[in-house]
Amino acid sequence: MIRYGAKTIAAGGYFAMPQIYADGVLLVGDCAGFLNSQRLKGIHSAIKSGMLAAQTIFEALLAGDYSARQLQRYEQLVNGSWIIPELRKVRNFHAGFKHGRWLGLVNTGLQFITGGRSWGLFDRAKAEAGHEIMKKLSAYGYRGDNIEQRYDGLRFDGKIAFNKLTDVYHAAVGHSEDQPAHLHVLDLNICATFVRRAALRSMEIPAKDFARPLFMKWSTTARKESASCKSTFQTAFTARPATLWTPIRLLTG
Repeated sequence: MIRYGAKTIAAGGYFAMPQIYADGVLLVGDCAGFLNSQRLKGIHSAIKSGMLAAQTIFEALLAGDYSARQLQRYEQLVNGSWIIPELRKVRNFHAGFKHGRWLGLVNTGLQFITGGRSWGLFDRAKAEAGHEIMKKLSAYGYRGDNIEQRYDGLRFDGKIAFNKLTDVYHAAVGHSEDQPAHLHVLDLNICATFVRRAALRSMEIPAKDFARPLFMKWSTTARKESASCKSTFQTAFTARPATLWTPIRLLTG
């Protein structure tokens, strides 16, 4: 093996999208769940959502208003673009494979014909949130975390099969093992809903693994009912920041 590659993606899809605006905040790209999880493509929607966010920010600058009420315009622009229709066509793609490969292939085939309807009939497939149905390896009879026990006769020989440590080394991933997570929740009771949506995102590979030149660390604190919920995002930029600064934060995947 010469090189190995792996990437964390936000594949939750249409039904897992968060609210994409708040006071002084707009979500674009993967951060907003705009990834087409069927095609594993999201650059096009990231660019488009960035353009729509820029338009929203410009209107907010003219109005001198950066509240959620003003920035809700961004959601209107996104809903009126081709982003949402594209995501709706694949809204049930991953859920369609819940019962295995072959039934999943039949299910997704019917989705192609009916514009994304599960089994060609249902607008939304019945599914549970991943964090609610996750179990420990011990529940499946595993002893320890050695993945070789999952497949009878599997051995990581370093020639055909490689263990996780070797794969990560060849992926040239650069981050500290004890690097803090992006998301910090101060009060789980207040932020229960927010945590359920964002829990898995807190374990994503830090942005600095993919870009080096410039880093900015932003903190946003919600108001009133979520006053104790604090999110800290570390975002990488590969280009120079804009010379026009606004109170609006753009959060990316």
